[in-house]
Amino acid sequence: MMMANKNLTEQAEQIDLSRCYAKLDRFIDERKRRRAAIEKAAIRADSDSPWLVLRVMTGRELCVKEALEAVDIEVLSPMKMGPKIRRQGREIPPKQQPVMIGYVLVRVVMNNENYATLLGFEHVVSMLGRYDRPYIVNARNVSDFNNKAEKGEFDHEVPQAAFVGVKRVRIREGVFAGIEGELVSGGGKGKGVAVVEIKIFGQPTPMIMPLAFLSPL
Repeated sequence: MMMANKNLTEQAEQIDLSRCYAKLDRFIDERKRRRAAIEKAAIRADSDSPWLVLRVMTGRELCVKEALEAVDIEVLSPMKMGPKIRRQGREIPPKQQPVMIGYVLVRVVMNNENYATLLGFEHVVSMLGRYDRPYIVNARNVSDFNNKAEKGEFDHEVPQAAFVGVKRVRIREGVFAGIEGELVSGGGKGKGVAVVEIKIFGQPTPMIMPLAFLSPL
């Protein structure tokens, strides 16, 4: 029994740890590169610079916002009050929720390295547009959009025109203002949200939008 233990000890002493150390070194180097890239992305762009639109996993908008804020990257997710909920005869007050479902706005110095850094954050799916031609939103439009959200103009319970029998709409508010699209569902009750399919760089893109964003065509 003692001989067996001695043999195991001798074998353990002969294990080559260089591969383990090399793997650890690569991991540490990658962490350093990632940290440096995030620091570059956190360098503020000019106040009149346009914003980018990140597509994120639905329901993770605030998680992404908090993660970007934690490393000082400029990010925005305008908020609205959600619907009133009635449960067992009681009315539950509405809660705040993102105006843009599945998207957040971010502003960085525009270059490919910063784009790649943004895509490395958890729950970020893609960036609207392409590396050589990203979808950008004018800074003034973003400011106006956020101000209207803060005033409650996009809240769920704010009455809107009912979109009965409407097939096509024009977006008149938000970061996609001016684009026309197909009304896929919603809008019949005159409040809340609707699903609209628009084309961005030729690609059909479905979006959930407040009715306050839309005008019928």
